[in-house]
Amino acid sequence: MTNVVRIPRPKALFPSEVWSMDFVFDVLLSGRRFKIGPVVDDFSRICILLVVARSISGRDLVEEFKKLLI
Repeated sequence: MTNVVRIPRPKALFPSEVWSMDFVFDVLLSGRRFKIGPVVDDFSRICILLVVARSISGRDLVEEFKKLLI
């Protein structure tokens, strides 16, 4: 087994320098599944984007990111 040396990521020094995202999945009482894709500014800890849908594709995310840049 190979040992991997992890280098800590530098902390953001100002807003919009580093964004983090992840996916959260859940199920409604009706059994319908949905996804949430939050994007958080690492400096301010403000959620700058929240995508909620039954399915989130890469294309969907690109379109949402484009809206942030306008």
